[in-house]
Amino acid sequence: METRRRRQKVRYYTHTHTTGTHTQTSAVLGHERLGIMDPESGDQPLIGTSGDVAVAVNGEIYNHLDIRKRFSKYGFKTGSDCEVLLPMYSHYGQKRLVEMVSQLDGQFAFVLSDAKTGFYMAARDPIGIASLYYGFGQDGEMWFSSELKALKEQCVDFHQFPPGHVYDSVSKKFVPYFTPKWYVSKEVPTGPLVYAKIREVLTRAVEKRLMSDVPWGVLLSGGLDSSLVASIASRILYKRKQQSKSLFHPQMHSFSIGLVGSPDLAAARKVADYLQTVHHEMTFTVQDGLDAVRDVIYHLETCV
Repeated sequence: METRRRRQKVRYYTHTHTTGTHTQTSAVLGHERLGIMDPESGDQPLIGTSGDVAVAVNGEIYNHLDIRKRFSKYGFKTGSDCEVLLPMYSHYGQKRLVEMVSQLDGQFAFVLSDAKTGFYMAARDPIGIASLYYGFGQDGEMWFSSELKALKEQCVDFHQFPPGHVYDSVSKKFVPYFTPKWYVSKEVPTGPLVYAKIREVLTRAVEKRLMSDVPWGVLLSGGLDSSLVASIASRILYKRKQQSKSLFHPQMHSFSIGLVGSPDLAAARKVADYLQTVHHEMTFTVQDGLDAVRDVIYHLETCV
């Protein structure tokens, strides 16, 4: 990818994309990976220590370090945050899947298959940040995919996997594991607005997402939302740098995309200069935008 900061050209490369497949007697798992955690050895599908259980995951599990501590006796093979699903499945088994998945803090969609029993399961994060679809082939086989386009040639019907649910091949049911009170309660909060609490929660939300073995990046529009997030992230990274002089990537990259001469680019540049990020600008014309509409809809699978 070639980007530019003002008039200075910058080339910024990452080599973290891999393709992997794993075949079992009753299942085939495939994965296209953009490596964020442990790009050197965390390729997927991930295989359990027994060789029977395999999992393909799209997403990030923010509390993976805490889970690793709980299963410290497990022979982890990688530094991938997603590998914790393997010892968790071994511990909770087929009958306690709701308990297992409800302990995950993150954005994720995954399919796990057990070659020894022929059992498989799938789950999606509480609010559906990670996409997941399922469908059935002509012979009744079940398919899962993070993109609908992967199913349209293989399945006679397909559906969106419901957020906050887990599915297993024994019960053949979608069971909710995320059931907060505000899902069903009609009660309207009446407590006072506490700005300090909002700041605390927002900071904590940004911090737990700063989990990466590759350089940090933020999409910066110059507006309030992205500027706040970039500011919080920069402050956290600065503190981490002070605490650890060997921090691999202490400086954050920021990216801005817009029409040539747009006020958004100018605003983003001011924020980037203030935060001292490694800033990259990408510009396009109105015609470029019109030409890309069909491709954007195809890849995003939405026209909204």
